Amino acid sequence: MGEIAANYANYTNVCVIGVIRGYVPVLNSVPNREVLVHRMPLVIFLAVLLVAAPAGAQEKIDTAMVMKIRAEGLEHSRVMEVFDHLVNVIGPRLTASPAYRTAVNWSRDRLVNMGLDNVHLEPWEFGRGWQLEKLTVEMIEPRYQPMIGYAKGWSPSTRAIRWRRLR
Repeated sequence: MGEIAANYANYTNVCVIGVIRGYVPVLNSVPNREVLVHRMPLVIFLAVLLVAAPAGAQEKIDTAMVMKIRAEGLEHSRVMEVFDHLVNVIGPRLTASPAYRTAVNWSRDRLVNMGLDNVHLEPWEFGRGWQLEKLTVEMIEPRYQPMIGYAKGWSPSTRAIRWRRLR
């Protein structure tokens, strides 16, 4: 039993080294303990080197610039003004819809007024646009009742349909 426990102890040590090397050793190919003792300092050195190398390569943080950016965002932000205009004035917009074009043109003009250079629109193919103009869903028989519904985007228009009572 003592011999099995000693072999198991050697095998567990090899597994640690095997994982670091990228392979899992086979039980029959367990090297002797002297090889493990000689390689352990090298393994520890490489592990420390891998952890310590990125820490020294970090860029120095310009705290003055960080404070300027923070002050600009907190004291001069117009995010709520932009959000309000896009959501409440222009409203919901699907891709290639008239409201989408309005929002894109407004955003382009806004960026130019902020002083950005080379603000332009790039064309791309999407397909047909879609805009909801009117939707009415009503139950008319056996008694009138308005219903709540909303059309699925890009769905085609339909004729008004009147259902007749089947007897």
